[in-house]
Amino acid sequence: MTPNSLKQYKNFPILDFPVYEFNIRAKGIEDEIWDFTRKKFIKLTPEEWVRQHALHFLTKTLHYSAGMVKTEWGHKYNTVQKRTDILVYGKDFQPFILCECKAYNVPINRAVMEQAVVYNKTVGADYLYITNGKVHLCLFLNKELGRYEPVNELPSNG
Repeated sequence: MTPNSLKQYKNFPILDFPVYEFNIRAKGIEDEIWDFTRKKFIKLTPEEWVRQHALHFLTKTLHYSAGMVKTEWGHKYNTVQKRTDILVYGKDFQPFILCECKAYNVPINRAVMEQAVVYNKTVGADYLYITNGKVHLCLFLNKELGRYEPVNELPSNG
C-alpha cells in the first residue's frame, strides 16, 4: 500500500511536508512502514510517521544522499546512552544536520530543544532540525559565538 501524504492514513494526520509516497504494510494488528535508510520495515508509530516524512524531506526535497544519512544513531552523552533520530553527514563526512523528530501531538517546546542541544554536544552538527511534522524549528550552531541561531530553512544539497 502506498498512500500519499496528502491523504490521512488511518489516524495519522496530514503533516506539513511535501507529498511523498510510503510503502506501508499490515503485520498482524500493527502497520509497518518501509525505512529506506535502514532497509527494513519499522513499526508505524506517530513518531515514525514524522521521522519518515523528515527522511523523505531531507533526501528527496533537500537532495541529501541516503548514503549520508544515519537513522536512530546511538551515541553516549557523558555515560548515558542516547539515540539521535536522524543524522545527516555533509560532503566532508562530518555531522551536518541533527534531526530530532517528535510525534505530531508532542509540542516543540524548550525541553525538546534542550534535548536536541544535549545530543548535539556529542555529535557537533552545524544544524539542528526539530520537528513534530506540524512545527519545524531550524537552528544553526554559530561555533564562533557558541550559540544557536534560528534560520528560516535548512540548506539544500542540490
